[in-house]
Amino acid sequence: LLLQSGAMPKAPELLKLGMVDTVVETAEDVLPAALKEVRRWLKYRDASRAMTKMSLRGPLAERWHQGIEWESDMVWQSLNEPEAIESLTKVLKMLAGGGGAPSPKL
Repeated sequence: LLLQSGAMPKAPELLKLGMVDTVVETAEDVLPAALKEVRRWLKYRDASRAMTKMSLRGPLAERWHQGIEWESDMVWQSLNEPEAIESLTKVLKMLAGGGGAPSPKL
């Protein structure tokens, strides 16, 4: 629904939706929170983490690889539709704080 509506939820809503793991209060809190998370990850051996990721992602990666040419063609065609360009321009303006979108460089 977020993709269809173009809604841009704030951090607390993203946390509720499970789209982010952590939200910090200030920019100064980002690095300490990131370091804390990385230290937690580093408690586990790299080989074990890599094996787990591969077992979880391997089948998906293979299916994705098999369809990558079709997907890239479809996405390119979709992004070149006038409606898509207009919509993406609006999103870029919104992300830029309403100050205008950069010119497309195609």
